[in-house]
Amino acid sequence: MLTIGGIIAFVGLIWAYYKAISFRNANSLAAPLSRSILRRLAAHRREFPDNPYLSVTHLRDELLESLPARERSAVWNRVKTLVEGNSNVRAGGGEVRGDYHRTWEWVGDLGAFRGEEIMSPSPSYVNMQQIRKEGKWSPLASRAVA
Repeated sequence: MLTIGGIIAFVGLIWAYYKAISFRNANSLAAPLSRSILRRLAAHRREFPDNPYLSVTHLRDELLESLPARERSAVWNRVKTLVEGNSNVRAGGGEVRGDYHRTWEWVGDLGAFRGEEIMSPSPSYVNMQQIRKEGKWSPLASRAVA
């Protein structure tokens, strides 16, 4: 007959195993995501030198929208640690589209990651690249009053 201590130990082992597996999964997702964010930060800094900040919250929601909330939190905490631990990234606060957000800014070499594909770029970035290629955008046309 099992004792209460044995049951508690068994449940504890199951919990520890689950935590180890989820930690391993979070780490395997966090490394490529953090590299992608570093690429995106460098590209954003090159493209928009007057507004070099990217919202941390927007990046999280954009990159991890398909993950369940619990897994998203574990992965994002690891990604934040990796990105903010990079000496080429400045974490701070800034205004993004009129709202104050926690932001990341690329402060490293502007030639970094040049030529590398940006993994899972934002839809707005893809649309802007497409519009620029087609030559359908100009600053004056975008400010026209209807």
